[in-house]
Amino acid sequence: MRKIVLVSFVMAICMMANAQVPQKLNYQGIARTATGEPISLKKITVRLTIVDSANAGQIAYQETRSITTNYVGLFSIVIGSPGATNVFGTVGGVNWATGQKFIKLEVDPSGGANYTVVGLTGLQSVAYALNAAPTGNAGGDLTGTYPSPTIANNAIGTSKILDGSITLSKLAPGVVISGPTGATGATGTVGATGTTGAVGATGIGYGGTSTSSLLIGTGLKVFTTQAGLAYIVGGRIRAANAANVYMDGTITAYAANSLTVNVDAVSGSGTLASWSFAVAGTAGVTGSTGATGPTGANGVTGATGATGADGVTGSTGPTGLQGIQGVAGPTGSTGATGATGANGVTGST
Repeated sequence: MRKIVLVSFVMAICMMANAQVPQKLNYQGIARTATGEPISLKKITVRLTIVDSANAGQIAYQETRSITTNYVGLFSIVIGSPGATNVFGTVGGVNWATGQKFIKLEVDPSGGANYTVVGLTGLQSVAYALNAAPTGNAGGDLTGTYPSPTIANNAIGTSKILDGSITLSKLAPGVVISGPTGATGATGTVGATGTTGAVGATGIGYGGTSTSSLLIGTGLKVFTTQAGLAYIVGGRIRAANAANVYMDGTITAYAANSLTVNVDAVSGSGTLASWSFAVAGTAGVTGSTGATGPTGANGVTGATGATGADGVTGSTGPTGLQGIQGVAGPTGSTGATGATGANGVTGST
């Protein structure tokens, strides 16, 4: 049967000048067999428990670790450090101010969870360095209770303040009283003119483009364009697709990336989606009508057109009045003798 021999136990001690006490305990032991031979270079499982006698022997803290011994069976553990499993409570949560505390050591030499209690050791005064932080009522220049006392009223006098350590912002209003304003000093000489600064980047100004698909024509047109252009409402603008394809008009709205133009003059036709902007002049007054030019020469007479189809015969008009009988004409010449007629039928006797 194997056994564990507890060789030493050391608590981590922290000086009171430190801001925070480390909440860990150093623990060392040597694992030996029943015949006293060290269990060398072997992975074993240990369970360490802090037992509180002031709480009917209840567990104040417990952790389990898998460790490997060295060639003489020595193992070292920092209780409360990372790497433990099956942890119950915290080392910082142990109430060291009440009752005696004990360390119980349980070991499974095979590295499993079949533990055997091999030691129960009472902690001596060195362990209570973890309770070195003050508790209870504060005294001296402090008031209240630990761990969060405050500075007592009227506790800090001038003898306790380092010279030159207080700034004006730390003083209450009215503590520093300003004297009367002194007379204005003489105007100093004008300093030398500084060097001219670098020319700033050119602003976006006029110009701009748009890919809005719009039909050339008069009326309101809304273009999506760049923000920050120099155009203003009421100004004239030309949106051109080519030198002779454009729309001129007055800007009625311009905000962010939207430019609205009331188009009143166009050139070209169609729906286009590529526009370049430029300032356009105001349309001039319509000039007076010029004098009428001379009448041009008559053109050549055109060829006679084809004869049209006969019209529908009209209805017969009414019979006219009998005309006056004319003068009898001269007697005509005797006509030729006619042929002898056939003999008549013989009468009856």
